[in-house]
Amino acid sequence: MNLRLNIVLKPPQDIAKKAIDLSHKISKDNEVFFALDGLKFYPHITIYASEFSEINLKNILKAVESISNNTSPIKLKFQGISSSQGFISLKFDSSFFINNLHKEIIKKLNPLSEKSIRNNSQQFLGYLINFTPEQSKNIINYGYPDAIELYSPHLTLSRFKKESLTDKALKDIKWDTPEAMVDKIAIYLMGEHGTCRELVGEFNLR
Repeated sequence: MNLRLNIVLKPPQDIAKKAIDLSHKISKDNEVFFALDGLKFYPHITIYASEFSEINLKNILKAVESISNNTSPIKLKFQGISSSQGFISLKFDSSFFINNLHKEIIKKLNPLSEKSIRNNSQQFLGYLINFTPEQSKNIINYGYPDAIELYSPHLTLSRFKKESLTDKALKDIKWDTPEAMVDKIAIYLMGEHGTCRELVGEFNLR
């Protein structure tokens, strides 16, 4: 059996609550694919996501725990709000520290992922998006469309069913927290649209 896993930075409680409140606010009067709630759809900042055989889960957990034990808490600096293909996200600066963590996670976990199922279709990992040529190449090489040079840390708030509504929602979004320290890495089972649905494990950064 294969598992879709999302390895993420888990935001602190105050940031998670603000993201959930904002997600509900922008999705309340619009048709969305999901809204964050901390129960079925968890706030997260993806580090790396791919599909893995269940038999590799213990090795994945050990690898992430080892990396966590050698990684200091990471400061996220808010950059702005972004929208693409109906997704609305909080964007954060691509710091040296988070980029290094992203590359280290890929280095350890990419060999454990299921390379035989990688393809360029919209269905890959249930993202249901149109991939660019660069993203399609990353899927083949890493099993994750936004790997390495395309990596951009973000926290997705929701995804609108009508992409045309995102512009109005962007005007209503206010985020007043310029930075936050993140001290946990978590692994979730991943649902459609890149959502985190069920916690598999979490580790404290040293």
